[in-house]
Amino acid sequence: MDSFLPLITETEKRVTEIEDQVYTARSDDIQAFVREIEENRKTVSSLVRLLSGKNNVLSGFDKHHCDDPSCGEVDASHGLKLYISDIQDHLVSMLANLRQFESLLSRSEETCIAGFEMEVLSRRKRINALMAVLTLISMMMSLMNIVCALFSTNINANVPLYANNFPAWFIIVGSEALVGSFLFWLARRFKWW
Repeated sequence: MDSFLPLITETEKRVTEIEDQVYTARSDDIQAFVREIEENRKTVSSLVRLLSGKNNVLSGFDKHHCDDPSCGEVDASHGLKLYISDIQDHLVSMLANLRQFESLLSRSEETCIAGFEMEVLSRRKRINALMAVLTLISMMMSLMNIVCALFSTNINANVPLYANNFPAWFIIVGSEALVGSFLFWLARRFKWW
């Protein structure tokens, strides 16, 4: 039983380190951090599998050797029974510690993944906001393009404004600025971004 103790102590140190690092891990290191948690969970689960059958072996040994009526000396069998019950208590405490380590690792992994998902969600939110702004700008540009296209047609040759040599680009730029500011006001009013 004592051969498992150094490995359990090392696992306890790693679990404590992981628990301390869960809330301070950077988003770039999340993948490696989750992989480390998974490796520690595999170690803990293999230790639980190895130790869980030992309690049955000790109980069988106790029943076979300590409850035998042919034992001549009561003191020797009583000492062996105390020794085996001490080992069983030690085994039960080791298994309880390992199960606690498993639950701590599970909680740390869930916290780490939840933090990662929150970061992904905030990134998606920023991308959606940027796409909304870009969509609004492209809509504004396409409407301003309609204004520019109206003044570039050939039907304007008989308009008196052009006949008087009035610079038409003042009208084009002014109407585009007017349409742009109206669309900007409309976007702000209805909170499109």
